[in-house]
Amino acid sequence: MTGLHRISLLVFFLCIATVQASDYPGVSGLGTLFTSPMERQQLDAMRLRVLAGGTKDDAAAQAKTSKITVKGLVMRNGSKPVVWVNDSNTMKHNRLGNVLVRIDGIKQQSTKIPVKISQKNIRIKPGQQWDEGSNRVEDIYLTK
Repeated sequence: MTGLHRISLLVFFLCIATVQASDYPGVSGLGTLFTSPMERQQLDAMRLRVLAGGTKDDAAAQAKTSKITVKGLVMRNGSKPVVWVNDSNTMKHNRLGNVLVRIDGIKQQSTKIPVKISQKNIRIKPGQQWDEGSNRVEDIYLTK
């Protein structure tokens, strides 16, 4: 079978599957591959709420952040580095809850990341965790 025949058969079967799926009343949601405009607006609104400070529960959780875990660092040519802290990243914002990651303070030769939390400045490497209670930086594998 040639490549053209394979492509023709694939298109044919996809067309049949689409027609058959639209014949069933219970599968009307299969027609949307991505989110609808209304769902997209809801997702955008939730993301903006979280970035702007979130709900009261989010604010309380952020106020209680007493540990910083740096899970990764990507140094990019011609762009700012990206840091993963407490399951969030600095792709769009340097402030992650009550943690301020000082992107401009990261040097190419060093992997130490300057971070500010609770009015304290610390330098921490990927794979390390800082605990406010003990005021120590430890490797993640030692803290579990």
